[in-house]
Amino acid sequence: MAKRGGAADVWLHLLEVAAWCGGTAILGFVLALVLPFLSITNLFLLPVVAVSLRLGLVPALAATAIGLLSGMLFYEPFLEIEVSEPRDVVDLVVFAVIGVTLSLLGDGLRRTTLALRRRQDDLSSLYALSHDMARAADRPALLAVLASHLSRTVDHPVAVLDLGSQSAAEGAPVLPEAVRAAVPEVLPATEHETAIIRSGAEVWVVAAIGQASGQPLAVAARLEEADAADGEAMARIRSMLADAASSMERLGVAHALEQQQLRDKAEAVRNSLLDAASHELRTPLATILGTLTALRQAPPVEQEGPLRDIADLAADECRRLDRVIQTILDAGRIRSGEIVVRPTVVESADLVDVALRHSNLRLRDHTVVRQLPADPPLVSVDPVLVEQALVNILENAAKYSPAGSAVTVLVEARGDKVAIAVTDQGAGLAPGEVDEIFGRFYRGDQGRTIAGSGLGLSIARAFVDASGGSITVASDGPGRGTTFTLLLPRQAAQDDHADDL
Repeated sequence: MAKRGGAADVWLHLLEVAAWCGGTAILGFVLALVLPFLSITNLFLLPVVAVSLRLGLVPALAATAIGLLSGMLFYEPFLEIEVSEPRDVVDLVVFAVIGVTLSLLGDGLRRTTLALRRRQDDLSSLYALSHDMARAADRPALLAVLASHLSRTVDHPVAVLDLGSQSAAEGAPVLPEAVRAAVPEVLPATEHETAIIRSGAEVWVVAAIGQASGQPLAVAARLEEADAADGEAMARIRSMLADAASSMERLGVAHALEQQQLRDKAEAVRNSLLDAASHELRTPLATILGTLTALRQAPPVEQEGPLRDIADLAADECRRLDRVIQTILDAGRIRSGEIVVRPTVVESADLVDVALRHSNLRLRDHTVVRQLPADPPLVSVDPVLVEQALVNILENAAKYSPAGSAVTVLVEARGDKVAIAVTDQGAGLAPGEVDEIFGRFYRGDQGRTIAGSGLGLSIARAFVDASGGSITVASDGPGRGTTFTLLLPRQAAQDDHADDL
């Protein structure tokens, strides 16, 4: 952190004062030649006002003194620092009084303006922090948000210590064990203040920000050796960290961490139940589907049209239920990081055909419009993952679109990417939903009355991301449809036949 108020700043301030006064003196000489009756001394009030608003009281008083001496040059005898007329002495005294008054007023206005700007910056920073905290998906993410915010505020690496779980934010500096062990001992005696802990060559400034689950929360800033040895810099950093910690406490960080911990536990229980239920359902569902398949092939059913249709419908519904269960299991694979990617060069049209075939039951009440090029581009992806992602998006389009409406599937090359866009004429998205639609278990206002797990789109994004692609979503608003676009890595056609050359 750069030191403020050093010798370099003093010289810069003096140079600026001299520049203002020198420029005013030149202007005075020009005006004295043109308007000899003008009181040139009053011109030197201009640099006093400018310097007081820019640099503060001391430089403004210096500008007043320089202006006082410079003003003497314009009295008789001309260009000499000497005053012979009593009226000129009175003029200079009045100038000095006005100059000091303007210096005080300008400095006060400057301080007030700076305080208001700092207040505005603090409020904007706290608003951004509260917004980021609300978007944090879990406890580590929330700790990372706090650590990042405090590091920017203090301009030093900052760690957020959750002493109840012995965890720290990802990317934050690692605290030595001696410092971590000493934090609980120094915090109770220094509430709303800061404590200094030394560990070898490192110096840490620590402050409390409340308690979560009965255990203290603290922030620790690691200082550079130069700052630790500089009393002024140390005092400034301690003051900034104390103010930041106080703001964190007023913002209810400890309560937010407790609530996030409860949500994490609830999420873990829900995921465990979903995984267990999914595995338990898979076995009987496979038995039912096998039985229906055998029943469908029996001669009495095969020869009886209505029975055959019923058996086909029941089998299709079983397959759809199997895909729902597979979706829940896929969510578990994503959560545990067990996605296995097997990149393969495939034709983009084949991905669309397979996905449409798997989504046939869902799309039976819709008109599917295919817009495929004559020579479909190749992509290098894991076809299983991308096909499942497309199925999820197609079924989502069918689910939120009225019966009889069109679902359009477009394939086109876009530079080094291949775009597969699925457009529906359904419920659409509100502006705020565009950023939330891929969240796990997210259910928009339009989907409250429609059955679903809220996992399909989050899984689709995870699968496409794993294959090196991305998904974007666009909508003109509620009731105006939605377009999901998969951008997949394009594979040049000649690469696929390189071995034949």
